[in-house]
Amino acid sequence: MQYPRFALCIELLNTPIEHLSPGHPEENPLLGTAGVISEFYIELFTIELEEELERKHTREQMENLIRLFVSRLIKSKNHRSIKEILPDIEVNDPPKELKSNPRSNRNNEWIFDTGIPITRVHEQQFSRGCNILYHLIFDELQRCCVTFKIPFLRLCEELNFDIATINVEYSVKNGQKEISPEIENSREVTIQPQITVLSDLDMKRELQQIRNSENQFWRGLSMEFVINHFSVFTSKKSRNENVFLTNEQFISFLKRGFLKDTTQPVQKINCSSREKGMIIKTFYQFYDVAVGQYACPHTKVHFISLFTDCFNNWDPSTVKDFFRPGKVNKQL
Repeated sequence: MQYPRFALCIELLNTPIEHLSPGHPEENPLLGTAGVISEFYIELFTIELEEELERKHTREQMENLIRLFVSRLIKSKNHRSIKEILPDIEVNDPPKELKSNPRSNRNNEWIFDTGIPITRVHEQQFSRGCNILYHLIFDELQRCCVTFKIPFLRLCEELNFDIATINVEYSVKNGQKEISPEIENSREVTIQPQITVLSDLDMKRELQQIRNSENQFWRGLSMEFVINHFSVFTSKKSRNENVFLTNEQFISFLKRGFLKDTTQPVQKINCSSREKGMIIKTFYQFYDVAVGQYACPHTKVHFISLFTDCFNNWDPSTVKDFFRPGKVNKQL
């Protein structure tokens, strides 16, 4: 298939469940949380999808790409309706009869001669993982359709796909039902919670007031240091040519994260999937300096929570994986 990341997902969704663990099943990403599955499969698929959409010259070409992906997903096998999501598996579930391996002449019935039996627990876990993967792909398709102004729900109707079998809340919330085929080619910036726009004078006053405030995250770090470290979000631009945070969003982040003002909203940083590592690296560098140079007693968990309490771009489990030295070479 032309799109290798999507093809990998489709292959998993069409492979018989009993054939999904040829190696060490306990290490397979499909047995992990939704966050692990997202990091291993969805993030690379998202990069591929965004790049392919950006290469298209007409709206018809963009819509045809989404039609292709949806039609392939409809034909896949290892998934269930959103109403039939598999429950979590009890680890002490009794194994079912081992599957026989036609390639093996031994009496021991193992899968692919690996010495690892496929139990009912494993089959249910792989089934659950494929189900999660299927719905995560649809979630990402909808997110990209909103960003690129593609009428996802209309395309599904054209394909006679029952949208009641997936979660379309994101599409509905972002006005997909009202989108017409003749939509402008402009690209939508990430939708943000409502934040009051400030004048330049008000911005200066707000920042000065924050500088003079005590850091409630940890008193050993001045707010001047905090502002200087994270101001890169307001000066550097994302791939869509917009800053990662507007000045107003930056003020809101400082208040929520460091002054413990819970009336401030949780936000999304304006960034693409490719920039995820650089965003989290900025927070990791903050942790590194705070602990290494200022002897901050907080653990990594506190600094990861600082990000996830203020921004909801990514699942906390995927943030944790990036929160270490050498994980990302580039920086903002």
